[in-house]
Amino acid sequence: MAASEWDDRRIFQPHASRVLGAGEIDGVRSHVWMGGAHSDLGEPISGEMLARSWVLDCAGYMPEAHRGAAARWEAQVFADVARRPEQFELLRSLTKDWARQIMDPREEAPEHVLVMCQYGMNRSGLGAGLLLCALGLGPGEAVSRITRARPGALANYRFRQLLSEAGFARR
Repeated sequence: MAASEWDDRRIFQPHASRVLGAGEIDGVRSHVWMGGAHSDLGEPISGEMLARSWVLDCAGYMPEAHRGAAARWEAQVFADVARRPEQFELLRSLTKDWARQIMDPREEAPEHVLVMCQYGMNRSGLGAGLLLCALGLGPGEAVSRITRARPGALANYRFRQLLSEAGFARR
C-alpha cells in the first residue's frame, strides 16, 4: 500500500480526544470525547467503542456504519459560523438531558459520549463544552479542557461566548 493510500484511510477514519474521564467529576459515569469524522487527531473510533457510546453529531459527516453502530445517535447539525446556531436551545437542552442521565444512578449511562463534527474543532467543541458545563464545569474550565485535548479547537469565539451564556450552574 502506498503511503498516500494509508494517509487517506487514516484521515477519513473518525478520531476523537477524551476531554473528561469518568469519575473526574463526582457522579459522572461516562468518558466524554470530542472529535471529527475527517480528523486524524486523537484515538480512532472503533465499532466496539461505538456500541458502548452515545454520539452527538454536530456536522452530519460521520460514516453511515458508525451511525448504525452507536448505542444512541443524535444529530444536531449546524454551521461553523460566528453566530448562534438556530437550534442552540435544542443543543443546550439535549446536553442538559444527557448530563442528567449520565449523573443519575437510576438511569443507564453509556461508557462513552462522543461529540463529533467534521474536523473535531469548533462545532464539536461547542457541543462538548455545553455537555461539560451541564456536568458541572465552569465555561473557562470546559474551554481549557477542550483546547488542551485538541489544540486549535474553539477558534470560533462566538461558540466560546455561547458557553458563558448557556446558564448552567456549577456543581
